Amino acid sequence: MVAVNTTYPVYQSSYAQRTPYQMATATEQPENPTSSPIDTFRRVSSMVGAGAGGGLAAYKFSEAMAEGMYNHSQLGELGGIKGVAFASFKEMGTIGIKGAGVSALVSAGVSAVANGIGLAQGKIDKNTAAKNVVGDTITGAIGGLSAVTLGGLGGLAMVKMGMTGLPITIATVAIGAASGVAAAAIKDKIMKN
Repeated sequence: MVAVNTTYPVYQSSYAQRTPYQMATATEQPENPTSSPIDTFRRVSSMVGAGAGGGLAAYKFSEAMAEGMYNHSQLGELGGIKGVAFASFKEMGTIGIKGAGVSALVSAGVSAVANGIGLAQGKIDKNTAAKNVVGDTITGAIGGLSAVTLGGLGGLAMVKMGMTGLPITIATVAIGAASGVAAAAIKDKIMKN
């Protein structure tokens, strides 16, 4: 029998303290499995897609949402006309759904490209790619709905302050993009847990 010097650090690791069966069947797991380059690329592309979708949705629909909010506040609540209030809520809901659809399409497109790259490189399998695309599409829809709503609120607030034109457009697109990125970040936090 050969004596083994156990003072070397290699023999003091948890790997060396396993039974022969555990050593033969175990595979070493990396410290942080989410830090692979393809996973980082997927997370970044998910946020880019959600941000782009939210920005586009806010650009296209936040002005109409702000008008619906203005009509509701002026004629619905203050004027006491229930029909106008119902019409403006219906209009705002329709606008929000349209924004969610546009944002979902953009997020799905970016996600399909990013996950297609991972699939082509053999870094992920088909099921994982499909789950990622579906998750990013849902995230884009939620981000788009919040982008249009918050963009409409921001635009309405800026109009009330006397601003007009390009600054409102820039601000609502920025609000929409931030809403989309926030939705993607929340999704990543939920998926980690």
